[in-house]
Amino acid sequence: MTDQSGYNIRNDEIEALLRRLANTLKGSMPEGWGFTLMLFNYGEGTKASDGMFYISTAQRDDMIKVMREFIARNTQ
Repeated sequence: MTDQSGYNIRNDEIEALLRRLANTLKGSMPEGWGFTLMLFNYGEGTKASDGMFYISTAQRDDMIKVMREFIARNTQ
């Protein structure tokens, strides 16, 4: 199992931004559709856990499954 100790990094400013953006997106989504919105830091030398955040209408396990499928389709 992957060490997930750094996955729940908090940043109040980014979390508030994600919630505002998610509320806007959610109101525009067709019935039965969901989304995952990811924000990441372009900073060089920055660990992913320091600058990567997401919000989703899906449960975490479902979102991860969708992302794996997306990656598989786009790396063939």
